[in-house]
Amino acid sequence: MSALAVREHIAVERQIGSHPIQGATDSYLSSQARKVCHPAQYQTWYGSFHGTMIQIAKPGSIRTSVDNVRVRFGSQPMTLEA
Repeated sequence: MSALAVREHIAVERQIGSHPIQGATDSYLSSQARKVCHPAQYQTWYGSFHGTMIQIAKPGSIRTSVDNVRVRFGSQPMTLEA
C-alpha cells in the first residue's frame, strides 16, 4: 500500500468515527446489567438478530466471508479482508 493510499485510508477511518460508546447513566442499564435480573429475556434477545447486529465486527462475529468483498464509503472504494 502506498503512502498516499494509507493516508486516504486513515482519513476515511476518521470519518467513520469511533466504536459504539457504552456509557453509564442513572436511567440506562446495559445489556449486561439486564442479564443478571432477567436471564431468560436476555438469552432471547442475545440470540436474536437485534442482539447480534449491535456488536463490533470481529473475525469471530462475522457470519459470512468478507474476503475480497468490494464496498464504497462515500467516494472511496474499499476491499474487505478477514
